[in-house]
Amino acid sequence: MSVGQGKIRDKLIEMQINKKVQSYGPDLFVTWAAVPGESLKGVEAYLYDELNPIVHQNITYSNFINVNLP
Repeated sequence: MSVGQGKIRDKLIEMQINKKVQSYGPDLFVTWAAVPGESLKGVEAYLYDELNPIVHQNITYSNFINVNLP
């Protein structure tokens, strides 16, 4: 659905008011992980590429850091 970084609470609030996300129903699930700051962009780029989220962002970082998918 969505890949990103930031404060979880703020991101969840954004998703609650995002009509595109809410159109998929009330039974959406969330997962997260703590990632060292120097790895954030690479992990985010990898997840974005692998998961092809519905909520699109402009991810320009190309040095993927592979992680285990949830």
